[in-house]
Amino acid sequence: MTTNWYSVKSDIDYYSKDHVCNVDVLKGFCELNGFTKLTGVTRHYNPLKVLQTGKMTFTFDIFEVPYLDHARYFKNTKTGVCCLVYHPYQKVSSIQNIVGEWAYCRGMKAEFYDYSWYYPGRCCCVIISLPGTVIETEFPDLKKEGD
Repeated sequence: MTTNWYSVKSDIDYYSKDHVCNVDVLKGFCELNGFTKLTGVTRHYNPLKVLQTGKMTFTFDIFEVPYLDHARYFKNTKTGVCCLVYHPYQKVSSIQNIVGEWAYCRGMKAEFYDYSWYYPGRCCCVIISLPGTVIETEFPDLKKEGD
């Protein structure tokens, strides 16, 4: 069983009506990276396989991503580049070591930002991608805390 990817416009339209999201930052993130598709995240999708293949294939295995909250996979359909982005209600300093080690031990990398487009000021932003993959985050409000 596979899950569909949806247009990023669906999330932008949804969050445009919601005061908890800085839609301009979300739009900018998608435009900078050419992300045109997204999908939700469940524990039944292997993050490494999603990032490697761009496919959301269901499995009965459980994949626990530390501090996962308000998560989406983003995909550039022209290049195939994907990333997992989530927004936990945590300070970067309290999760960076755990999430960074989790990603590294599974062949991925984690980037951390004090700023999040979801509930700015209350959440941080975590981006999980493959090593060597560049995910652009050239927003004035996003402060990179580490790789």
